Amino acid sequence: MILKGGCNVLEPTMKELATSHRLTDVTDSFPGAELSVITEKKLIAVNFTAARAREFIDILGALPQPGKSTDCQGHHLLWTEAGQVFCFATSAQLGEATLQRDLGDTAYVTDLSDGWIAVSLTGENAQTLIDHVAMPDLSVGAFEQGAVTSTLFAHLRVIIWRNDSDAFTLLSTASSAQSFLHALRGELATAANYLERSHV
Repeated sequence: MILKGGCNVLEPTMKELATSHRLTDVTDSFPGAELSVITEKKLIAVNFTAARAREFIDILGALPQPGKSTDCQGHHLLWTEAGQVFCFATSAQLGEATLQRDLGDTAYVTDLSDGWIAVSLTGENAQTLIDHVAMPDLSVGAFEQGAVTSTLFAHLRVIIWRNDSDAFTLLSTASSAQSFLHALRGELATAANYLERSHV
């Protein structure tokens, strides 16, 4: 805990706040789709300048194009914005210290594993359901496998990654995890009900 402005008001540190909102073993089933929180993950932000991009590629062997992702040494690099990628892995073996050691002074890395949550939506109807929820065009033609986008959902920043033909990973900050998951569940349930009624 930290003191606020020298007063006797205590505020949680970032780590304490993220931990207090951590979600585990959350799974919801919808017709032809399943929503689950990815509990075993590593998420590391890597920031670099355009001038060092070539060195970045030489060291890691890859750098995704804007709006894309790429596999790299057993993990995934997701383009999030100019000069930044997220390194995502479902293995605890990937670490901030390891990446910083490999990259040296070509980039600055920050471990976001406790500060962000990852949610998986999979199944044959995942595409149909997310089309009714997300504002960007996530159709196969516009958002192919490996594509990444950042958008607002329920007033929260969400990064959406199509990690397979019928699978999406959604990333959002852990401090708003409960609100994010509540809104997402509600929207998916509404979409599922609408689809069921339309096929009656």
